[in-house]
Amino acid sequence: MDFLALASKDDGFIRANEVTPYLDKQLAGLLNIEIELLERTRSKCVDLGKLKITGEKTLYVVNWEKYALSRTTRWRRTQELTTSTAETKLRPEIKK
Repeated sequence: MDFLALASKDDGFIRANEVTPYLDKQLAGLLNIEIELLERTRSKCVDLGKLKITGEKTLYVVNWEKYALSRTTRWRRTQELTTSTAETKLRPEIKK
């Protein structure tokens, strides 16, 4: 699940930026796990076809489109959250 959360920032890629993959130490730190657990989990996900490692050592979530929210859905949820937060601040009696 945490891999999916990280992948959501970059259309299925799990990397620091477009040209730099995370080091194992960085990724383990982000996920708050030991490096050994990261290595086992990554290996298992690759073996099961859930993750792919690109030539640059970047992780990619296979079938990302299946897991990703559409841009419209993301925009709508952001708008709902923003509107809900604004209404609550303006009218504290509104509670969800």
